[in-house]
Order: sequence, then C-alpha cells, then structure tokens
Amino acid sequence: ELVIANADKAARASELVTANIELLFQTEEKSKRADELVIANENKAARASELAIANIELLFQTKEKGKRADELVIANADKAARASELAIANIELLFQTKEKG
Repeated sequence: ELVIANADKAARASELVTANIELLFQTEEKSKRADELVIANENKAARASELAIANIELLFQTKEKGKRADELVIANADKAARASELAIANIELLFQTKEKG
C-alpha cells in the first residue's frame, strides 16, 4: 500500500514538475510579449510626436497659403483697377487725338 502511495506521489510530483516547467515557459513568453508591447508603445509615442509636429507644420503652411491667397486677391484687384484706369486713359487719349485731329 505504501509502495502504491509513493508511486502515486512520485507520479504527481512528476506532473507538478511538468506543470511548473510549462508555467515557467508561459511566464517567459508573457514577459517577452510585455517587452514587445513596451517597445511598440514607445514607437507609437514617437510617431504621435512626429505627427503632432507635422500637423503644426501643415497648419503653419495652410495659414501662409491663406495669407498669400489674400495677397493675390488684393493684387488682382489692384491690377483690375489699374486696367480700368488705363482703359479710361486710352479712351481719353483717343478722344484728345480726335479733337486735335
């Protein structure tokens, strides 16, 4: 009876050793995965920082393009006004030429 009990205890001890080895493997795998996640999160944080900088640059460029567009609208209005002045001046010159004529 004691021999059977000892054999059962030995078998159970062997099972526990196997279970401990499996748990150790699983723990090591989880630790590796945790390390990978730390690195991935660091990479994501760095990328988020890069994107934030890129967004600031794009916002600046957008504002500058808006200013340039406003300047071009004013320049075009000035050109249109100058073209009107020149058209009137040409009409006056034509009229003066006919009067002297």
